[in-house]
Amino acid sequence: YPGSRILLLYTFSERAVALAKEDDDDILEKMLPVLSNIFKENIMDTYGVEELSSDHVTDFFVTRWTEDPLFRGGFEASVFGINVDQAALLGKRFGNLVLSGGSSCLRHKGWTHGALLAGERTGMQLLKER
Repeated sequence: YPGSRILLLYTFSERAVALAKEDDDDILEKMLPVLSNIFKENIMDTYGVEELSSDHVTDFFVTRWTEDPLFRGGFEASVFGINVDQAALLGKRFGNLVLSGGSSCLRHKGWTHGALLAGERTGMQLLKER
């Protein structure tokens, strides 16, 4: 969201597992130099400094999906370059196999609301076949 000063970061695979074992403060200290390098000009314009410090961070939250027994590290990440027809395959029926969930909702892909809508859509389709 331009102008909001909200930043969302993702880590994947082994890096995400390793970071999940670290303290939030340690993760933040590792991220600040990287962010300072990426946003050099904006940091100088906004804060008048060359590097961010933890004093510039209003809030910081780390999800530890790998440690949550309901998720075990599962997540959704959009694939760049996929077109609508390819994405629609994620909500298609293949014989007795019905794919559904957050990835099959084109409007709210990857969000809990998309998973809810996709589940409702799939449930209605299956009920019509009864």
